[in-house]
Amino acid sequence: MDKVTNNLQISFLPWAGLKKSIKVGSVTFWPYYIEADQRVSDPKIKAHLDKYFKSYVDNQGEPLDTITVCSHGDVDFRGLNDSEYRDLRNAVDILIFAATAPQTKRAVCANNYSWGPPSADVFELVNQNFHPGSDHIAVKAGSLLSGGWKIGDITFPKPWATGGTLWSLEEELIEGFDKCFSTGFPGDVRERLFRSLDWFRMAHVEGGQVSGLLA
Repeated sequence: MDKVTNNLQISFLPWAGLKKSIKVGSVTFWPYYIEADQRVSDPKIKAHLDKYFKSYVDNQGEPLDTITVCSHGDVDFRGLNDSEYRDLRNAVDILIFAATAPQTKRAVCANNYSWGPPSADVFELVNQNFHPGSDHIAVKAGSLLSGGWKIGDITFPKPWATGGTLWSLEEELIEGFDKCFSTGFPGDVRERLFRSLDWFRMAHVEGGQVSGLLA
């Protein structure tokens, strides 16, 4: 990519902090600060993302190194169509289940609540449009879009409700769910599984406004 002329888009998980790349279906999750030099070939894009990601900070305002980028196919930073975004959303939900369910089991079996799992907030999915060379930034929350800032004017602090840190991804679960994306997998079963994972994610969100009825 020699010249950037169009607006681009990046999907990422700010707080997940994966240490190695993981592929789920056609989506690859990869740690930005470990693999960006190999995956991002355009220096203008790399410089822009380096600057932008400094906006994601811990609760003391220090930049984090937990950015996990979500690439659907090649790393080309184009916007996703509806089908690709559903694949991404489902893949993120699989990560949430693969981190939460096994850790919950371990905590219950040990009768030790301090071993509790992370909340779904750890896997918050962000989609950000950007244009290398322009610091202007707009933030979408739900269906609301706010703008008028530049990179460096605002920060995005890590949510307090991200939960415990003693967790890992159960790769056997990820490998099993990965089969759902194959063309030979029954479509009705796939739909039921992904719908269940969607509800599982919502049941493990820990925001202050979340109803206990979802827990």
